Amino acid sequence: MLKRFLWVCCVVVPVSAGAGVVVDPGGLVESIVADPTRNAFYASLDTNEIVLVDTAGAVSQRVTVTGDPDALAVASDGSALYVALEDSHDVAVYTLPGLTFSTHYPLSATAMGPTGLVEKPGRLYAVSDDGLSIVDTTTGTELYFGQPPGGPAALFYRSVAALSPDGRRLFALDTGIVASLYVFDVSTDAPVYLGEDCCHGCIGSNGRQVTISPDGSRAYVVTGSEYHLQVLATTPLLHREAAVLTGPYPNAVVVSADGERLFLGYQDDEFAVARASDWLAFHVGPLQGRLAHRGLALSFDEATLAAVIQDQGFEPNRIELVDVASPVANRGGLRVRPLDAPTGVPVGWAYLDSTPNA
Repeated sequence: MLKRFLWVCCVVVPVSAGAGVVVDPGGLVESIVADPTRNAFYASLDTNEIVLVDTAGAVSQRVTVTGDPDALAVASDGSALYVALEDSHDVAVYTLPGLTFSTHYPLSATAMGPTGLVEKPGRLYAVSDDGLSIVDTTTGTELYFGQPPGGPAALFYRSVAALSPDGRRLFALDTGIVASLYVFDVSTDAPVYLGEDCCHGCIGSNGRQVTISPDGSRAYVVTGSEYHLQVLATTPLLHREAAVLTGPYPNAVVVSADGERLFLGYQDDEFAVARASDWLAFHVGPLQGRLAHRGLALSFDEATLAAVIQDQGFEPNRIELVDVASPVANRGGLRVRPLDAPTGVPVGWAYLDSTPNA
């Protein structure tokens, strides 16, 4: 007989053997990120709060934020948490550890707050409907704001962002009906538009997330339609290596620090762990609710996967913590036709086999 989770005085009770720990953060989750130096997750809530959730499932810190917090980013050295504020169209900065308010970065955006934040030492990049902001994190000064020259209009409509490991390229994924991926040279504070994915809109619609491999050679993109993980090589610029069929409405993708494992989440109450070498999904596991958009985060030690899920409704109001330290291979092989097109676009599709091994 299954047991249900109860959230009573910060005590979490498991649902069933092998299931993840489910945490009630105290509100609807807008965004979640992992700390790159500690085993902790940060989530922004619709209650105008930020919470710290540890990998044991405890909400160990909670702070009130003024201005409707949304997108989050953590400094690469773990020294600060950056919080995009929709109401005031700026960024709040919290010192880590301790989650102590430090300052605000005023931005020039006026339409809405940033929908995507990424950081490299000394710089914070914020994308919004209005354009791209570049902030000097040592002084809090906005060094650049606007639409980089050379690209189409409305480059950053509801965009989410990722940064190459060397910090020289910014990737912005349009989350609108046409899910285009745009690339910018941000090696200086005068960004330059470089181009977009192999063909406008060919990677699908309703972009969900873009993640860059640790060596910078690939961009992994999931979109609401097409039901594929798009694998785009970054050299030459964004040619497609494969489109891997995942399952209904892939919502999130994160990659391990060594680049060898991909963690994929679907709206259909499950996640998969795949090999990056050939996109073989060797493990598929259930989640205890529908996964939210960009609702996955991987802990610093890569033993815990945090999944933002919908509990008994259609709102992302729970965080499930799943043990992924040693996922058991429970899926069959990969079926893929040779990638023999000179442009890198595959002749056929790759498919994640959902049939368990005998």
